[in-house]
Amino acid sequence: MLRLEAAAAAAEAAAAEAERNAPVEVASSRANQVFSLGDGRFLSYAEAGDPNGFPVLCFFGIGGSRYLVLLLDDVARQFGLRVISPDRPGFGRSTILDNRTFSDFGQDVESLCDFLNIQKMGIWSYSVGCAYAAVCCLQPRLKQRLVAKITLISPWVPLTAPGVPMHFSIARFFPHSVAEFLKPQDVSDKRAELKRRGQLSSGQSTDDTIKNNQRALSSDNLAMSAPSAGLYRFGVASEPTLSQRSSKIIN
Repeated sequence: MLRLEAAAAAAEAAAAEAERNAPVEVASSRANQVFSLGDGRFLSYAEAGDPNGFPVLCFFGIGGSRYLVLLLDDVARQFGLRVISPDRPGFGRSTILDNRTFSDFGQDVESLCDFLNIQKMGIWSYSVGCAYAAVCCLQPRLKQRLVAKITLISPWVPLTAPGVPMHFSIARFFPHSVAEFLKPQDVSDKRAELKRRGQLSSGQSTDDTIKNNQRALSSDNLAMSAPSAGLYRFGVASEPTLSQRSSKIIN
């Protein structure tokens, strides 16, 4: 009996270690989790990094989904972090909520933390996700669990907010005209670059387009993804090598 129990314990430990070391991919179970909220709606979320690490909730910008957190899998493992990203209502597998507000999502996140039994956590956010992060910090029961500084990267603010330059507000009515008026050469250079990469078709064959895109991806000037750049600039991660960056974008 003792041998069987020891064998079962060893198998369980091996499985836990395998999960800990296995990279999280889009099709994996950790990237496609759903739980039921108290009002009958569903909330989908993904997690990456160390399954037993310190929990960090991640909120991304407009058009983002839970899958973006998978970009942080490697660096989160290095620092012993468990990064978790919930889909907002209407995104992914999260149920649509009519007339929802920012505070509604804060309540959903509170329910998620209760479900996952998260008592201590940090918050990382990018772009409009910063607004949702701020709301979570105002939720009394979530605020009590915050034991690290909230990270806001390129926080989104309304164009009418104090301090927003006037030309930003004007540009929304005729953005192309303003851009070309202020920096016409920059606009021309960007269009030429896009054509070279094959993103604006100029009579190239499919093979030429693929080759151009591959050259662009292998360029020394290849930009880091927003989440990775944010972590790097805040001193949480080291800058990935060129090969690592190319591999992540191509995949």
